Amino acid sequence: MFAIVVLALLGAQQLAWAAAPADMMQMDMDACMAETGTTYEEIMAWADGGDASENLKCFMKCMMLRGKTMTEDGHLLLEPMMDKLPEEQHVTATQCVQIDQGGELCDLGFRHQKCLREKSPQWYADWVKKMLPGSA
Repeated sequence: MFAIVVLALLGAQQLAWAAAPADMMQMDMDACMAETGTTYEEIMAWADGGDASENLKCFMKCMMLRGKTMTEDGHLLLEPMMDKLPEEQHVTATQCVQIDQGGELCDLGFRHQKCLREKSPQWYADWVKKMLPGSA
């Protein structure tokens, strides 16, 4: 899902698992949702422009770490994002890795996903929803 959210966010995620095998992405989503207490409803609401809870922010971090688009020391990794995102989103991804990095990882994941959502809202919403079970 977000993956990449998440993700990640899901994206996003991330954050972005568009090219990842569906079963692997679903395993990451399930693990990150269990770890953070995030629900599908929260993810859908965020994709549609809603606010992010602290749980959802940490879900984004979890998906990005699992998707190898963020490091444990707070750096965003462009190359793995490019591998997971459609070509038409590469400029946006490049812009969104230029946010201030480091600091608290849940916040970093959130700021990255927020950047993606703000720069391409319809694509982001569609991308996140596509990663959710039963919404493809």
